[in-house]
Amino acid sequence: FRSVSQSRYRNVRVLGKDGEYRFPDGYEDIQIEFEVFIKGSIPERRIKRRQIDAWLQGQHNLVMDYDPAETYKVIMTDIKTKAFEASFEIINLTFEGSML
Repeated sequence: FRSVSQSRYRNVRVLGKDGEYRFPDGYEDIQIEFEVFIKGSIPERRIKRRQIDAWLQGQHNLVMDYDPAETYKVIMTDIKTKAFEASFEIINLTFEGSML
């Protein structure tokens, strides 16, 4: 899931004048969510989960394989377990960022 980035504006009041001027000021951050399927025994999946957590810490460039022309500067904001079974689990990864 990828949300659409909304325009951000800066309002400036001018002393002695009515109203405000509104200037474009970039875009709001967008939220990007992924569902990740991890297969294996519980100990193997714990190792994979720790590797994913470590790999995704900090700010990174994110490029979608289906649209390599779009690059996002993102930071992971959430990781949750959606399903947990004996041989697999599904996790949701949430990122926030902006298009470069």
